[in-house]
Amino acid sequence: MTRIPMEELSDSAHVWIFGAAQGLDRSALDSVFHFIDGWKSHDAPVLAAADLLHDRFLVVAADESMNPSGCSIDKLFRRVGELEREAGIRLLDSSLVFVQSAEGVGAVSRAEFKKTATPETIVFDPTIETLGDFRRHFARPASESWHRELVRV
Repeated sequence: MTRIPMEELSDSAHVWIFGAAQGLDRSALDSVFHFIDGWKSHDAPVLAAADLLHDRFLVVAADESMNPSGCSIDKLFRRVGELEREAGIRLLDSSLVFVQSAEGVGAVSRAEFKKTATPETIVFDPTIETLGDFRRHFARPASESWHRELVRV
């Protein structure tokens, strides 16, 4: 098994964040756990972790020192694509903006975000690439993120 707890990976670990348009359940995480348990790069196990946050974000991180290859990363994205089809959910849709509201974490279109967001709106940034940045900057005000370009002033 190459899956470890997320806390055991260093800040330099690479992270992939897949945001769902609607809530996810534990079966999505179990499916990714199964993939990670056998994930290899050039026949070497990839040391990796996965987590489900806010029932909305599937987060996968891999130890960079093990240098996951492009082919092994493609396998991860294929598995996530299969999960999309199996569960009838969208996880690879980069057109969504994820926001914190009184009702919880939700996904809105960029057009809707432009109409309703303020600089104080808490956003989640699924484009983050390292676990350290994820730990420090995943959720923050729109004014402190690339989302500021979409916010009306």
